[in-house]
Amino acid sequence: MNTRPNPSSTAATTTQAIRVRLAQGRARFNQMCPIWVDPGLTTASKTAMSKTSVCMIARHGSESWDLTARHIKMTRGWTTSCLVTTSGGECRTEGNAHTSSFDFVADVSRTW
Repeated sequence: MNTRPNPSSTAATTTQAIRVRLAQGRARFNQMCPIWVDPGLTTASKTAMSKTSVCMIARHGSESWDLTARHIKMTRGWTTSCLVTTSGGECRTEGNAHTSSFDFVADVSRTW
């Protein structure tokens, strides 16, 4: 009996887990749409709300994720699309980990 996990099976499981959590985060993000388009709120306030509500849902269970380059690219793309909506910034700015309003991958990595 083989007790070692199959690497491709583990990657597939992680990919599915990440997709599910990002979909749940996106659903919460869409529920908060009136907040994102409110011109009376600052970008900092919108980012803080996104981090506390949307990203908390998305990163739940991230301690068990074995992040590969593909997973990092997938989560950065998701984060970029959210941040472009909340900040009104450009994809080029928000897609760069160094100039982004919030780096979801770094936040996930800190939870370990």
